[in-house]
This record gives sequence, C-alpha cells and structure tokens, in this order.
Amino acid sequence: YVHEDDFAGPLDQAVRDAGLSDVAEGGRIIFFPATDSVFALAQQKASGPIVSPPRVYADLLWLGGRGVDAAEHLKAEVLDRRMPTDGPEAPPGLVRWERDCRKRLTSLTESRPALAEHYARGTWSSSYRLVGVPDRPDLRKFMAILREVAGHETGWPAWWVPSSADVRPQPVAGAIECWFDADALAEWAEADYWRADPEGRLFLIRAYQEDAPREELTREPGTRFDLTLPIWRTGECLLHAERLARRLDADSIQFMMRWTDLEGRRLAALADRQWKMPPTPPAAEDEVISYLEVHPEQIRTGLADVVRELVDPLYARFDFFEPPSDIYEEELAEMRSGSRQEADR
Repeated sequence: YVHEDDFAGPLDQAVRDAGLSDVAEGGRIIFFPATDSVFALAQQKASGPIVSPPRVYADLLWLGGRGVDAAEHLKAEVLDRRMPTDGPEAPPGLVRWERDCRKRLTSLTESRPALAEHYARGTWSSSYRLVGVPDRPDLRKFMAILREVAGHETGWPAWWVPSSADVRPQPVAGAIECWFDADALAEWAEADYWRADPEGRLFLIRAYQEDAPREELTREPGTRFDLTLPIWRTGECLLHAERLARRLDADSIQFMMRWTDLEGRRLAALADRQWKMPPTPPAAEDEVISYLEVHPEQIRTGLADVVRELVDPLYARFDFFEPPSDIYEEELAEMRSGSRQEADR
C-alpha cells in the first residue's frame, strides 16, 4: 500500500531501485494506492507497518480469481476468530423508546447551541425496559421509587434524582424527565438527560468524559476513548435496572447500550493508570450498539459476565482489541467498593 500522492513517480523510482520489473499479469508484488485513512488503521510491527485485515480482505475480493480464495482464508483464520459474532437485535419497542427520547433531547437543545455542542462530539447512552411488571405505579409513586433505587456506586450516578429546583425531574407527557442543563455549561460530562416511564422504560444519555476540557484525560476532544469507563458506566446502569426490576417485581430486563462518534478515536487507558497499554489504531466504525435480555438475578450474581457481553463488542471495534481477562472483575469490584474518587473517573 503506497500513499496515493506517491503512487506516480516516487513508487516508480522505488521499483527501479529494488531491481523489480513491471509486468501486466502474474505479478508477485502488487501495489495499491491508499488514502490517509488506510495508513491510520495500520499496525506497527517489527517488520514494518501492517495494514488492517478488513482492508486486505476487501482488496483480495476485488482482485478476483485466486484473490477470492485468499480472502476467504483470511476471513476464516483472522476476522471470524477475532470479531465477536453479532448479538441479538434490540426489540422494536425498546428501539422506538430510545429514538423518541433522543428526539426529545434534540428538541430541547435546538434553541441552545452551546448545550447541543456537548452531545455533538459523541455520547454513550443506556436504555432498558422491564418485562412482566404486574402493576404500573402512578407518576407520584414512580418518582418515589426512582429515588429509592438510585445508585451510589459513583459520585455522579446514572439516573441521579436531584432535589434542587433548577434541575429536579419533571412530569412530561406521561413520563418523568430530567435534564442537567444548568450544570452542563460548567461541567462537560454532567450534561445528563434522562427519561423514565412508569411502564418500566428508562433512558439516559451523557457526553463522553474523555472530551471534557480537563488535562488529566486529554487535550484533544474527539480523539481518545477510555479503556475502563465503559465498564463502570455499563455496570452502574445494569445495577440500576436490577434494583428497579426487583422493586417492581419484573420478570426480566431488555437492556441496550449505544456508543456514538467512535470513528477516529483511539482506545487508551486515560482514567485508570493501572492498565498499561499504548493507544490502539483508530476505530473505523462510528457507532456500536449492544443488547441483551437478562434476568435481575443474573446481574446480581454475575455482573462482570453481563457487562463483558455488552462491552466486548465495543472493544473489538478498536482494531479487534481484546482486554485483559481480569479487567471486568477488578474494575467492577472497585466501582462497587467506592474506593476510588469519582473525580478520577
């Protein structure tokens, strides 16, 4: 792969200097013109830069003939083994709920460009629906239940129910919604918007903490993605769902995580210095959605396994990155113990 700017001229000179001959067919070396994005996804090996396997796979298919055979071999030996299989799709009802909540947030930010910017660089969101709730509470009782099941795992918990007048939750269109617009201008990663329906449907969206203008994480918003934050955020959202499911006597939980604007970001250990790793090549996919249906007891007794099922597909989008085997257990244990200040998260 040769940069497209060097394909005519510098490449010809390099071929001559190597003593190679240009042939019309049967060549043993093939040069492809490539853009900056192809090189950005390359890995540095001892032998030199190695282009990403999906890029090679696509170009082998394009070659046809024996190239197709080579592409299928590459797929079987590398791609299929490293990329997790696609999980189940979220049910339409949960997808519609999430879409409606996002549309509501868009309408709230339309007249406030400074706040809309908080979500423009990328967000993570959590949506869930309780299945088999026997009795739907009214809004007043549901508000009390939300306060009761609020989490305390972190200093800025998911679905936090504030009491101050300017940001306290409000009844809107048969649901309860809360938008931390007053805090958002001062603290980038606290621009939460959440919505809760007495039927047992909840939604939360938050901007990436990695993009906050804070030196300890990154000075380049939109370029990095933290290694451990997805584990913490997914874990605390699952624990919230488990508590509400037990409180409302639900049978199971339909649970979905979504991460947006990933393309071009590099996975790195930013908020946690325990896990040493160089930044990965940039993600080539812009959005990842993970979904599963889980029983509350599975969350209570096997949180790490449930979080792993949801977050592993996200890590794999960063050049097939495979996290340390013990990272889920250790990070979730630390989250639940409250041993580290949330300011570091």
